[in-house]
Amino acid sequence: IFSSDNCAALAGNFGGTVRPRTTSAGTVCATGLASPTYWTVQTGDQSENVYGKLKYQLNDHTQLFLDAAAGWQKITNNTRGPNWTSLLASSGYFFNENTG
Repeated sequence: IFSSDNCAALAGNFGGTVRPRTTSAGTVCATGLASPTYWTVQTGDQSENVYGKLKYQLNDHTQLFLDAAAGWQKITNNTRGPNWTSLLASSGYFFNENTG
């Protein structure tokens, strides 16, 4: 919410802590009581590897051999962005900019 009236309309919210704060979007009405959470990354990694070796001696001068290796891997990432949460989210009031 942009600070057109120095946040007077919202001054009583969040225990009177709503004040003009300068951000990259301009000066907005905000409180320090409810801050955004941090990014989290959940990763998953599954991998399998197989190795096999065969050797067969045909005679004193000839040998057959086979070496084989195979592997596969599955990596998953689940990134969760910041969301706005606070204890007041379930018990307080929020100003809806669209409806007033």
